[in-house]
Amino acid sequence: MTAIKTHNGFPEYNAPPPPQKKNKERESIEVSCDISLKPVLTEKEACVFLGFSRKYMYDLRSSGRIGFYKMRGKERSKPVIRYRREQLLDFMRSEFEEEKPVKLKY
Repeated sequence: MTAIKTHNGFPEYNAPPPPQKKNKERESIEVSCDISLKPVLTEKEACVFLGFSRKYMYDLRSSGRIGFYKMRGKERSKPVIRYRREQLLDFMRSEFEEEKPVKLKY
């Protein structure tokens, strides 16, 4: 806290502003703006790009339905997962081609 002298001579204490909360919606919008330009995406960016959760991305990865790359980080760190944007687009195309539209009867 810092003391500031006011016009009446008494000190007035100003507390620092409270820390700002992270806005997840703004963060995802900022991430999604960059995604369209990047050929290689991080796991978080790929989740935003496809609209999937990290758990579902893990299931797709472990079942071999989606391609990925494992990169080594620094010593003793976890491997870093990366996805090629073109492979993600191919995956989405193949998923939507297999599904046939359902005709609704009224």
